[in-house]
Amino acid sequence: MTTIMKKAAALALSVAFGTALSGVFSEANAAEKKTAKQTASQKTERKNGEAKAKAEELYREGYALAFGMNGRKVDGARGMELLKEAAEAGSLDAQAVLALLYAEGCEGAEADLAEAFESAVEPAKAGNVIALCVKLLCYMKGEPVLQDSERVAELKKEIARRAADLDPLENPVGAVNAAAITGDWDACAAVLETKCAAATLLYALELQRQGKDGDDAIPLFRQAAEQEEPRALYCMGCLYFNGSGVPKDLKKSFEYFEKAAVKKNLPAFTSLGTAYEQGLGVEKNPREAIRWYERAAAQNEPFATTKIALVKLSEGDYRSAIELLRRAAKAGDAQAMMLLAARYLKGEGTEQSLGAAQTWFKRAADKGVEPAKEMYRELRAMRNSNR
Repeated sequence: MTTIMKKAAALALSVAFGTALSGVFSEANAAEKKTAKQTASQKTERKNGEAKAKAEELYREGYALAFGMNGRKVDGARGMELLKEAAEAGSLDAQAVLALLYAEGCEGAEADLAEAFESAVEPAKAGNVIALCVKLLCYMKGEPVLQDSERVAELKKEIARRAADLDPLENPVGAVNAAAITGDWDACAAVLETKCAAATLLYALELQRQGKDGDDAIPLFRQAAEQEEPRALYCMGCLYFNGSGVPKDLKKSFEYFEKAAVKKNLPAFTSLGTAYEQGLGVEKNPREAIRWYERAAAQNEPFATTKIALVKLSEGDYRSAIELLRRAAKAGDAQAMMLLAARYLKGEGTEQSLGAAQTWFKRAADKGVEPAKEMYRELRAMRNSNR
């Protein structure tokens, strides 16, 4: 074999060997890449699983603190913090509970239906009962969306359908909210086993509505109040104030209102204002009364807003008084309607407007205010005779 042929043969062998090696290396690289890809996928899945588990843990802890589960004391502020973390981590359940807390207001946040509706949108799409209840509330109240009777009817049907598969032991607050809408309280009786303060309170309120204030409802109100559920504390104050199912005791009533106010319960602000104004269970203190009324008015509580308007009228600050009266009257306070109508009638603090006066006297009359009915009739007759 010539030298050149030997070189050619060696070259061919080298190429063949190199090609074979290349194939081996390519297969090895492909296998390595596949393994790396699987490992990365497994890591991602594990990471996502850990994140989901963490979100679930945060949700459950936040739920327990926000509503007082298993006998725990209610801590709305901390509950809100944990639920926000869970929602940011992707928990739609946490987002739904946040929507309810925004709708009702709690230690961690003032009531805000716009925020509540926004938080409810995504979990409601997923069929979350709590979120659906929040959306229903917004459509019924007409805030921040327009009132919509057709949408209300649709949501009630969907809530009833979803409630059938709801576990009251797993989600007691969802169960009692659904029961309040469907009327099927028997289906959620098991919520009492959870010792969830919020669910216990709502169940007690239903028993009270049925006229069972004594042996059935009162222990439940107490149980929820002992867990420092703000609305339960307020309800206990009302029970002692009215002597409903318990001996009338204004001092105890005041103490409960005070505890509820510390927990940022809005109705308790107004009740404390009234207590200090009239000396109910506490010494009269006009300055303290105004302070509590102002705190309630700052959150647009109608009765308290009217009280502050009266203070402004006594000080001669008619412009501020009229603005406050408009807010309270639009929110449905009958006294504010009467006062506002009188201001329009006299042109005091605003331009005189018999039409506006007649409108507000009519709205107050529709709420059953007898003097308003008489004023409306007289004003209408006078305007008709001048035409």
